[in-house]
Amino acid sequence: VSPATPVPAVRAATPPAGTPSLALAGPSGGAVAGTSSWNASTRTITFTPSAPLAYSTGYTATASIGSQVLASGTWAFTTVGVPTVSTRTPAAGASGVSRTTTVSAVLSAAPTSGTPTIAVAGPSGAVAGSVSWSASSRTVRFTPSSALAYSTSYSVTVILGGTPLSGGTWSFTVAAPPQYSLWSGNPTSTNARVSTGAVQVGNRFASNVAGSVTALKFWRASGATGTQTLRLWDSTTRTVVASATWSGTATGWQTVALASPVSLVANRTYVVTH
Repeated sequence: VSPATPVPAVRAATPPAGTPSLALAGPSGGAVAGTSSWNASTRTITFTPSAPLAYSTGYTATASIGSQVLASGTWAFTTVGVPTVSTRTPAAGASGVSRTTTVSAVLSAAPTSGTPTIAVAGPSGAVAGSVSWSASSRTVRFTPSSALAYSTSYSVTVILGGTPLSGGTWSFTVAAPPQYSLWSGNPTSTNARVSTGAVQVGNRFASNVAGSVTALKFWRASGATGTQTLRLWDSTTRTVVASATWSGTATGWQTVALASPVSLVANRTYVVTH
């Protein structure tokens, strides 16, 4: 039974005297506050609680005229349980989630009072955004004010009346940032030469958006020997911002991961040398 539903009772016949009334008692026997009304034309007594009844609670209804309890006028019922979260978006434990995702939860039943809310938190605390509630679809939705961070885990909590709902706490992880290579498709070199002396070659590039460099790539010709030292230079500060070494016997394009990503300033020129 919904905690917000009025409690009705239909009498078999109109009483010759007096007005029937209906009372409601909780599990401890205490009277529930509310009003009782009598409709003579339909012979229906209705009790309307002053406030929604408690979830998952047993109640006893008693119909009477004056101090006389009517035949078959006492019965018991139990209200439904607190709504739970039945559907989560993104799914619990999901990874590779879009930075522009909205976060939503569908409740198992409509709440009888209060409005559900939903909160999202990241490593730095609460995420700014807006919350909306659709009673028709029983869906509470969170829309972040800005895109979420790449490769970051977020936790979600659905709350009703200050209490987290069952099934309403979960987490998900946003996808890693897309990666691009200056040499997509691994083009081959037809003019590679092996020098007998030390030679340093390089490649200049710039990005029109801020980003980061995670690895350096170079071509190793057949017959080349020795350890390769790769450096990433900032042409504005004229300093080396990252370096890595490679040794091996493989030829062709080789990729060397940096110890940690190096942030790029938009529209600044960088040079990779080896």
